[in-house]
Amino acid sequence: MKDFTLFTLRNLHLLATTYIGESENKTVFFFSLLNDKVSVRDLESGNQWKKRFKDVMPEGKKFTSYPAVKIGRFGTDKEFKGKGFGTFAMNAIKGKFVENAPTGARYLTVDAYRNSIAFYEKCGFIFLTNQDKDDDTRQMYFDLLNFV
Repeated sequence: MKDFTLFTLRNLHLLATTYIGESENKTVFFFSLLNDKVSVRDLESGNQWKKRFKDVMPEGKKFTSYPAVKIGRFGTDKEFKGKGFGTFAMNAIKGKFVENAPTGARYLTVDAYRNSIAFYEKCGFIFLTNQDKDDDTRQMYFDLLNFV
C-alpha cells in the first residue's frame, strides 16, 4: 500500500468523526465513526443473545448492552475500488480500537447497504439480527477480539 495522510474532520454537533485517507493529493477512502452499543433488546430474544455472546463476556458479567463503535459512512473512491484499499482502511479501524483504544469498545457495528454486505462479510462482520433481512440495510457487527 502507498503512504497515506489521514485527515480528521470533526462534526460540529459532536456526533461523529470523519476520516479521509489521501495519497498523492487524491482521496482514496473515507469513513465516519460514532459511539454505539450492541443491546440485548436489538435481538429477537434474550436466548439468542446468550447463545451468541455468553462465551465471550467475562464470567458473571451480565449487561443489557455492550460498548461498540459504529461505522456511519465508509467508502472508497471509484478509481481505487477493488484494489484492497477498503480492506486496508477497515483493518486500520479495527487496529485503532484494539491497539490504541481511546475508550473501551468490544464491537464494530454498521448498517450495511445491500450492495456492501459482501464486503463487510469478507471483513468478518456478521448479521446482528434477522429482523432486518428484507430492509435496504442490514445491521452487522464485528467482534474486535477476533482481530487480536
